Amino acid sequence: MKSLQNNLIFFIALLLTFSSNAQFSGRAEHLPGIWKYKAGTGYEIWSLNGDVMEGQGYRVNKNGDSVLIEQFFINNVNDQLTLRLETPRSTDTTQTKSNRFISKKKRKLDFKNIDTTKPHRIKIKFGFFSKSKMKIYLYYDEIPKPNKLILYKIEE
Repeated sequence: MKSLQNNLIFFIALLLTFSSNAQFSGRAEHLPGIWKYKAGTGYEIWSLNGDVMEGQGYRVNKNGDSVLIEQFFINNVNDQLTLRLETPRSTDTTQTKSNRFISKKKRKLDFKNIDTTKPHRIKIKFGFFSKSKMKIYLYYDEIPKPNKLILYKIEE
């Protein structure tokens, strides 16, 4: 009887562990942490805040100061990932421009823009063996080859 209780407790704990991580599966689960651009011009900070994966993009200016340039919000809505990208207008951080993207594939970070045409697609990939390297592809209609950004995880 005692082993049955132990097995039941183990099964419930395992189920709770998987259900708490079920909100974001696949590639999105590798996002949380601090990512530095290969070019050394800035970094991104990603974290899981409740049901939302949040990210902030910073650029480092010539004086060494970090300036917030964009914010990201990834949600899982009806088994589809949505990405909202907010960029401040000029120096006033209270006014932002927002773009919305949607992914047809729940486990992949491949988003198509549903608001404007620039960029019309954002794709995020991780290294095959090491999840500490992230590539972001930005697709624009007028440029056939995407812009590629490479980031390295420096902290979990």
